[in-house]
Amino acid sequence: SAEGSLTYQGSSIVFKFAGAFVDNDEEKRPTILVISDQKVPLENWHSEFDMMRDHTDWSGVVFFLNRDGTFYRSDIHMKDRQSSLSGFFGLQWNDLSGKTLSGVAQTEPSQKETKLKVSFNAPRP
Repeated sequence: SAEGSLTYQGSSIVFKFAGAFVDNDEEKRPTILVISDQKVPLENWHSEFDMMRDHTDWSGVVFFLNRDGTFYRSDIHMKDRQSSLSGFFGLQWNDLSGKTLSGVAQTEPSQKETKLKVSFNAPRP
């Protein structure tokens, strides 16, 4: 589940879904956290490329996570476009030792046009 919103380049979305999967094609096997405006077919995604090839019409934010929960990349998917952003967002975890990935993602204070604030709870893959 997810609750919050994103405003990016003049468009806004309301979040309703959060889920995660492991990118099995990458050597480090990062966890990919997807927060979106609708349920996406995570059960069909086993790599970042599966997510990119999927033609589901969804919008949201994606965090690429190391095993310790730090994220090294974030992407926005909006209106069939993907944009990678660096330094825009922060993540605060509720508890990384549990069976879920839960916390809050929000825009860093220096950002003026892009606005993100979302609480999320996703099953750990």
